[in-house]
Amino acid sequence: MNLFSDLRKELAGWFNLSELLLMLITTLPCLAMFWISGDHIWLKLGLVSIPLYIVQAKLRWGIFPLLGHWLLILTGFTLLYFTQDTSWRFALLCACLGACSIGLGVFGQKLRSLGSWILIPSLYLACDLYDAAHPQLMLKNYMAMLPKLPVTLIGPVLVLIYEYLKSMGQKTDCYPLLWMNKGAFGSAEHSLGWTVAGIFIAIFVTALSVKLLGINHGQWVIWSSVSVSTGELESMHRKLRHRSLGAIIGLALGIGWMFLIPQHSQINGLAAMLIPLTLVIRSYPVSFTSRCMLIAIAAGTLSQSETIATLRMLNVMAGGIIGVLCAYLMMQLSHYYQAYRPNAG
Repeated sequence: MNLFSDLRKELAGWFNLSELLLMLITTLPCLAMFWISGDHIWLKLGLVSIPLYIVQAKLRWGIFPLLGHWLLILTGFTLLYFTQDTSWRFALLCACLGACSIGLGVFGQKLRSLGSWILIPSLYLACDLYDAAHPQLMLKNYMAMLPKLPVTLIGPVLVLIYEYLKSMGQKTDCYPLLWMNKGAFGSAEHSLGWTVAGIFIAIFVTALSVKLLGINHGQWVIWSSVSVSTGELESMHRKLRHRSLGAIIGLALGIGWMFLIPQHSQINGLAAMLIPLTLVIRSYPVSFTSRCMLIAIAAGTLSQSETIATLRMLNVMAGGIIGVLCAYLMMQLSHYYQAYRPNAG
């Protein structure tokens, strides 16, 4: 009994078990559809369910805001998907979407999380679907996927109802069913202007480069440039270091797994399903390293794993470096602006 208790305490230091179970319930409808149909698009659609749960849990809001979040993801995905045939238009739209999403923090600190989880699923789903489609089949593929998207709502709504029922006996801090509690957005962040400007430039540069150079899985480059843009030098350097080392170590572990373990489609599918669940791991370096390892395993074959691993590593590092450089540029401009602003009056 003591051994079980000690193990539970140790695991609690790494992740929240109840949070893991709720996230698993969130993705369960998409996972079930994948096992039934064998269509890998359901694994990609899990990337819509997970953000809905994460934001719902963080902001503690009900069904109507949840539906609003879902519609924003769907809108962002649609716009990004259909603009990828023109490089500059995709880059500009992507940069505007990223800047507006992260800029939501101006209205409340917790809304920055909402912004990130609008941009990530919109960008990843749009790039994945576009890379897999022939230009002449873009509209057909899009229309084929639309009826599947409502399934992504089932898991988050079930979790929301569970949280509401669990909190019904509480006189305070009751989980909202339809709307949200007062003060759900947190305090406003009024100093985001230069950070948002840096993110806009970083996304525009990376998105344009991805399209002009024909880089596969370009979403990794684009999001890496955003992920490191924290607005603070120390945290930017730390995030870049964690992501770079995580990509190298995780992908090396994934390739090592492919060498040692017989390749099987069920293992590859399981690895793909586990990727979003790594988000519950408290330590960011461990979480990101685990994601990279699972991406390599989910690739399918050893040759594909090596290709995906190399591409992921280069994309993460390139995007991170561009993001840090753009943040440096904005910081310098901010210093110049503050220095000369008094003299302007």
